[in-house]
Amino acid sequence: PLAIADALSKLLPGPVTVIIPFKEGTGGIVVPGGGSAGVRIIPPPAGDIYMGIPGPLVVTSANLSGLPDPVDARDIPTELLDVCEFVVDAGPCGHGIPSTVVDLRSLEAGERPQILRQGAMSGNEIEERLQRR
Repeated sequence: PLAIADALSKLLPGPVTVIIPFKEGTGGIVVPGGGSAGVRIIPPPAGDIYMGIPGPLVVTSANLSGLPDPVDARDIPTELLDVCEFVVDAGPCGHGIPSTVVDLRSLEAGERPQILRQGAMSGNEIEERLQRR
């Protein structure tokens, strides 16, 4: 949908994870639960490490429910590291806090996006970016 594409162009790359509608099997990707996916584009220089990968990465957040969000690879809980095949350490999180999670699915119905988790980008900045033409 055009409203979602427009919002993506205004918010990414940046410290935002956006939730968008996602048709199961698109591009050969299977999303557990289907119907939506979280998308993040990491800006340079940290994002440069992923440039050679031909396609999206399917990843999880590096946190466990109820524990603080890690801002550095050294902060990732050992319980999570024990089940990971590898960790990409691009240095400490530039903002010191995790990304803001914004649900854009409501744009399909002409409604405002919802902030699901406040993070590195403020709600005011998100509103300002989305209002730009």
